Amino acid sequence: MSSLPTGWRTGIATNYGGAQDGDSPYSPSYGTSIGSCGYGLLDKSQWPYWSVGALSSSNMFYSEGPINGCGQCFEVQCVNSGGQYAGRCNGNGGESVTIMVSDSCPECEADHLDLQALTYNQLGPMALGRMDIKYRRVNCKPPVNLMVDVDSSSGEGGWIRMTVKNAAGRASIKGVALKGSGSSSWTDLTNDWVFVQTGARWETGQQPTGSPFDMQVTQDDGQVEGTGTFQTSMQFKIVGNDDSADIVSNDGAPSHSSSSSSSSGPSSAPAPSSSPSSSGGCSSCPDTPPSSSYTCAQQKSFGQCSQSWMSGYCKQTCGKCSC
Repeated sequence: MSSLPTGWRTGIATNYGGAQDGDSPYSPSYGTSIGSCGYGLLDKSQWPYWSVGALSSSNMFYSEGPINGCGQCFEVQCVNSGGQYAGRCNGNGGESVTIMVSDSCPECEADHLDLQALTYNQLGPMALGRMDIKYRRVNCKPPVNLMVDVDSSSGEGGWIRMTVKNAAGRASIKGVALKGSGSSSWTDLTNDWVFVQTGARWETGQQPTGSPFDMQVTQDDGQVEGTGTFQTSMQFKIVGNDDSADIVSNDGAPSHSSSSSSSSGPSSAPAPSSSPSSSGGCSSCPDTPPSSSYTCAQQKSFGQCSQSWMSGYCKQTCGKCSC
């Protein structure tokens, strides 16, 4: 286990999801809905409470860390004097927020952070668009345990894709492996960034046989955590001391209401109001979503109905029923 890099870096911050993008800052957009890290639709009421941002693809933390910095946390402070955007802080400077990386910004310069508009607004008026900042990497401190969201699966021996969320400490996941029940060998999942929105997703085309699976999650400093269930009771240790503030709700005080491992996690969509099993009046054509994270209506809105792995799911919603 190792401590985080020390020291501040200087740069600028912009914001997304506000009026300049033609959006409401209270509606999901970009890094809170379709960010390149693949966390999906983030729930504003759960950690990290939309306190998120995007790293430049030229940023050292993007290029040197696993999965391009996804899930890492940074403290960002507004700098009120000495830069090209002087006087744009809410106060006299030093206002601070902690963010989690949920997206990338290919068009940004190396030390340019793009923040969700409400988070930016805690530092300075979002309408001004740009501010001088300094930032440093800090430990992530989610109030919940690691969560694994299975995005898609075609069954034993076939394809499986999943996302690891809510990592604490360094929050730099470099490896995920599965082992079938009764097996002694591990299957390593890959993270190749072949498709957009896959940054924190791990996958294999040959998932183990024999469920339930055992799982190992490895951090870039060698910490390994393992569990026999997908709802975990584990979390990475925070190493070293830092005086950074925790990520807080954009509504004000920190929220720790979701403290058990049964929490749906920060990037889960709102839970469906009814069971994900068959619904409607066609019992021979079930309307079952591939996971509990998104309803069939949401999968359809994401354009997933045409995907081959959806062939056995959401048949009514996707119009695949003959009854």
